[in-house]
Amino acid sequence: MRKSTVKAVHLLKAAILLLSAVYCLFMPVMTGLGLLYNRASYGKFLTLTGVYFIVSALLMTAGTVMCGSRKKAKNVLSVIFLVLGFIICMVMLHNLCHYADIRGWSGKFEIERISSMYKRRIIPCVIPVTAAVILSAVRIGGRNEKPEDYTSIL
Repeated sequence: MRKSTVKAVHLLKAAILLLSAVYCLFMPVMTGLGLLYNRASYGKFLTLTGVYFIVSALLMTAGTVMCGSRKKAKNVLSVIFLVLGFIICMVMLHNLCHYADIRGWSGKFEIERISSMYKRRIIPCVIPVTAAVILSAVRIGGRNEKPEDYTSIL
């Protein structure tokens, strides 16, 4: 690889890790912890939703950390963790928003529905997950040959 390409890949990894720390880890974990903290008034359904939010955040973060590795197995695991964590997160977001809309939850100081606040906080995890999956897919499908491997052909 050229030096400029290597530098671009490292910058991409840094951006993915930063976005993942905010959107894939912090937002779902804080949502899950909020649901767990208030579990006495929310019940078992939202308590489990909170647990699954935390599990999905950990899966997405683990997948993001492993993405772009030089080893193919780590990149395959990265894609599996990212996709699985993202699916769990979006299903839990749908369940939480549906529950909040049915119950008529809204903010204390504005008329906005709470479900739109949750969506605004959690849906941006699409960006780092997509970027990490693309980076891992490029690493999985990329060539691993070295220039020395072509000398035997000549």
